[in-house]
Amino acid sequence: MKKILIGAAVIGASSLLMFCKTTKEEKYYTAEGQEYTILQKGQGPKAKPGDLVRFYYRVLDDNEKVIFDQWANGQPQEMRLIDKEKVTNKSPILMILYELAEGDSAMIEMPAVSSQNMRRANNKTLKAIIKVVDVVPKEELARQEPERPKSVEPIKAFVDQLLQQYNNGQLSGQLLRLPSGLEIYFKEKTDGPLPVAGNHVKVHYYGVIKSTGKLFDNSLERGQPIEFTLGRGQVIPGWEEAMQHIPVGSKAVIFIPYALAYGERGYPPVIPPQADLVFYVEVLEAQ
Repeated sequence: MKKILIGAAVIGASSLLMFCKTTKEEKYYTAEGQEYTILQKGQGPKAKPGDLVRFYYRVLDDNEKVIFDQWANGQPQEMRLIDKEKVTNKSPILMILYELAEGDSAMIEMPAVSSQNMRRANNKTLKAIIKVVDVVPKEELARQEPERPKSVEPIKAFVDQLLQQYNNGQLSGQLLRLPSGLEIYFKEKTDGPLPVAGNHVKVHYYGVIKSTGKLFDNSLERGQPIEFTLGRGQVIPGWEEAMQHIPVGSKAVIFIPYALAYGERGYPPVIPPQADLVFYVEVLEAQ
């Protein structure tokens, strides 16, 4: 159609604080009552459940030596926050992420965990320094994540039945017929805006050869709608014309004569010569 570990280092706590601290230290408490100190105040958004937080952290022992260094890895840790009531491991490092905003640096004390390294060092408490470098809102994540592939079986059954009705002349009066020979059947028609030339359009489609009903391509199984700029010749002429008559949010079937598709030659080996085409389309966006 379209032409997100560990590095070991021995660094004094004073040098770590120099790395993070640019403002006066301020004491705060998490919702669970854990005291923490803000070393640097950021300017970005505060993380919320559903958001992705990227952060660095270092853990110091009782002798102010680094025993865990996420900074040394060169890549931030990533954590997608869930609703607090669903958190089972309420570790101070995790729970403080619900309090911090993008750009914040904080220090929090916590009991030494029961691990071989901690017992050998005879640590009672640990200090963790956390730096939040990025907060990605859940809405942005939804836009970035690929859409889950859809089953095309219900669409296939619908298109097969509609094509049979078309061939039997049962759709008379239900089609929008345009002078070019293009015909449009609306499965669901909304009051959304009509796409216009220059719009960035996003469409899901399922395309078959009109004479045989054979599927030649579809975007639904890939979970990736086609995107193009209307009026730039990036899609076949039948699509250019049809999109201007299908409101955003609508679902329709387009009957396209071969002259408005791939012409006399077709598009071997997928589209035969002089092939009229039928497309089921879902117009998702036009901006």
